[in-house]
Amino acid sequence: MMHMVYLMLPRFGRENWDDCRDAFEQLVFLFKKIDTLPERPGGCKDRALEAIFESAKISNLSQEEVMEYERQKKFISDYAAALAYAGEEGEKRGDKRGEARLLNRVKELVKSGLSAEELLERLENR
Repeated sequence: MMHMVYLMLPRFGRENWDDCRDAFEQLVFLFKKIDTLPERPGGCKDRALEAIFESAKISNLSQEEVMEYERQKKFISDYAAALAYAGEEGEKRGDKRGEARLLNRVKELVKSGLSAEELLERLENR
């Protein structure tokens, strides 16, 4: 069964963010006042409302500003992806170098004529 709720925004009586008692009232407050708020309400820490504030900020930009905003957003996204990729590649390279060093160390110790127990002891203490 579907339950419908109708809101009459002009009748919503909260005039300040701090007057809202719960998340629902905060959401209704934003729907009613978002176009007149000079900035994000001080008590608003809800990350779920972030998209609403982001959309409101973008809607007030000129077409040129929107294009610049999108360009910057893409640049940041590309940069973050490049950093993540570089980190993954660095880890792979580091793992390969570490394996190569360990293999070289084992070869050196084997050539030295040590017993198996002495080899293990030296590898554990490296």
